[in-house]
This record gives sequence, C-alpha cells and structure tokens, in this order.
Amino acid sequence: MRESTVRLERLRALDAAPDRVWSLLSSPAAWSLRPGCFAFDVPEPPAGTGRLRCVLGTIGEVTSCEVLEAGGPTPARAVCWRRRDRLPAGHRAYTLSVRPGPRGATACIGIRDKVTRGSRAGWTTRWETELGIWLDALQAAVEGRRPWPGADMPQDVSQACSARPAAAAYDSVSAEVLVGAPLGVVWEAVWSPETSRSLNPALVACAGRVPGTPQRQAGEMRYRICRHADGRLTADVHVVSEFAHQQSALTQRVGPPRTQVLHLFARAAAGTRLTLTLRWPAGTLREDSQDVRRSLTELMQQNANGYRAIIEASAAAAPAR
Repeated sequence: MRESTVRLERLRALDAAPDRVWSLLSSPAAWSLRPGCFAFDVPEPPAGTGRLRCVLGTIGEVTSCEVLEAGGPTPARAVCWRRRDRLPAGHRAYTLSVRPGPRGATACIGIRDKVTRGSRAGWTTRWETELGIWLDALQAAVEGRRPWPGADMPQDVSQACSARPAAAAYDSVSAEVLVGAPLGVVWEAVWSPETSRSLNPALVACAGRVPGTPQRQAGEMRYRICRHADGRLTADVHVVSEFAHQQSALTQRVGPPRTQVLHLFARAAAGTRLTLTLRWPAGTLREDSQDVRRSLTELMQQNANGYRAIIEASAAAAPAR
C-alpha cells in the first residue's frame, strides 16, 4: 500500500522567557507532559550514533518504547528527534523548538511521519489533539500553573509498564547452572546491566537502569539498546515484578509479548546454583510447537552458561587478597 510523508506543527505563545521554556522542552522531562509518556536519555550511546532518547508510551493497552536519535546541527533552541527503531530509519521525526515571542516565547512542536493514504485523516486528527494537549501542559508548567515535571516516572506509565497479562496459567521452560562463586557475587553480577550486555555483545550495544524508577525493588526497570544488521536501534525494557534480595527476582518485558524470566539463586557446596525460568501466558504457543519450546530452552541454557562464564572469568582475573 502506497505511503506518503505527512507533517504537522502546532505553535503556542507562552508567557515565559525563551531560556526557561527551552530548559524544559529540550529535556526528557518534557515528554512526561505528553499523555501516557515518559522519556529518558541513554548516558553512553553506542559508537557511531548521536544522542539517544527512549520514549515509553502507552496507546490503549499497548506499551512500547521508541528509540529516538538527535539529528544533525540545528538552530539554537531547536532539536529534531528521529525514530531509529523502525524502518526506514527516521521515517517518524519530532521537531521541538523555541523562539522569542510577543509575550515571551513561542514554542513549536512538530511531527513528520509516513502513513498510508487511507489513514491520513485519522493520523492528522490524532496528532492535532495530542500536540495540543502536550502544548497545554507545557504552557501550564512554564507559566507556573502546574508543577514542573519531575524526574520520576508518572504513575500511569509505571502501572501500564507493570501490568500483568490476563492469563490463568503460564507455560515455561527452565535451565540451571552451578556457578563457582559465592551467592553474593553471583547475585550482583546477574543484577548488573553490564552483564546483560556481555551475554550478547553482538546484539546489545548498551544497557542500564531506567532513571526515575525504584532501585533494587519491585518496580525497577532495565533497558537494553540493541543494534540490528538492518540499521535499527531497538530498546528492550523489563520491569522487576517481584524481588527478594539474593534469593529471587521476576522480570517482565514491557510491551508485547509480556514474557517473564524468574531468576532463582541458591547456595551450593561448590558455589551458587542459578536457575532461569522463562514464562509466557498459556496458549501463546501452538501445542505442536516443540521446536519453539526446544529453542527457548536452549536460549535459557545459553544465558545461564553465559552468566557462569562471565562470573567465573571475572573471579579468576581478580587479584588475590
């Protein structure tokens, strides 16, 4: 089906100094003013990319994470964020800018996208409404009529990210490994975002904790930025659903498919026993999908073996005390 490029911009005169408006509009916090959204910057973007910003957003019951890259040089107080997680790269872009205005400043938020001919009217209606709501919230914040958005993830976004599938039962596959290291060492290594990158360095370019979420407790979120051969940069985000220090942690993927991984830790005579269990709502896979189940089991075993290799290599390289 033929696609065409569409553009939409909304302007708003604001009773605030341009520098004050730009300090908010250029920050990740500004995206929390969009309905059902939260954004964070990637501290150390992959080599060869510009500034990266991840935007968690909810439409209906579907939560996803866009990966945006800042474009090339722009005028002062202007930035263009191009979407990198879909092909063709940059087919959707957001432009945010501020300039002096009659009362103080004029803010502009624009969007460029590719849509099919039949969906153009619906796209325009949706974004006219959403950009208007976004600018309403921006205006209220910079003019002091609502609180300046904080660094914490808004509650509605957190709840949407943490929602459990409406499933009566789960199917699962498991793998376990004996790691020759104390329980505390194994726990810290598995918990470290850097270890998740080391498990698959060819795919995972960087990893970290989502700022604005709790630390080392239920509700914490982790992300991985994955680099694909076709040029895409995607984000896998997981939320910690259950947490018991040095005993267990249940993580769930944000957005479909909401798969879960249960990490179990137990002391053993020769070190620590690590068990990984991948779970998904019963009925997601066809009953005859034994090949898929076998592949998932192999993936869990590869991850468990990878944790062991990384942890034991680190222990062997550590200087003796």
